[in-house]
Amino acid sequence: DTVFIKLDNQERGMRGLGVARLQLLFSFRFLNTIYPCALINDFHVVGDQPDRNTSMWKVKRAVNHRNRRPILRVIHLASIICAAHLIPVFKDTSPVTDDETPDTTLDTCCCGLFYVNKYIDHHAFEIAF
Repeated sequence: DTVFIKLDNQERGMRGLGVARLQLLFSFRFLNTIYPCALINDFHVVGDQPDRNTSMWKVKRAVNHRNRRPILRVIHLASIICAAHLIPVFKDTSPVTDDETPDTTLDTCCCGLFYVNKYIDHHAFEIAF
């Protein structure tokens, strides 16, 4: 699952949001306080404005450039705003292989570039501008 994360309360729209893939939800107790958390893999926004043809922002999965593994981090659950929907950016007309499945698309599809689908519902349309 992918989600919108609040990064900057001073910025509006995608300039103040992040997109991340949820890897794990967990909580821990420290000094009698429970902390709900999420392990995430961030997506970096590509460019400084939405795509001219689709009006959707593009994102790319954050990876370690040396070993190509995803960069993971832990955030507080309150940082998550709502679900996000990503659409692969296809570069050419070659067909999608049978190896592609919904649960592997974020890892293997195309060149790892995705549109942030602001048209999926009214919540996304209101925040992903």
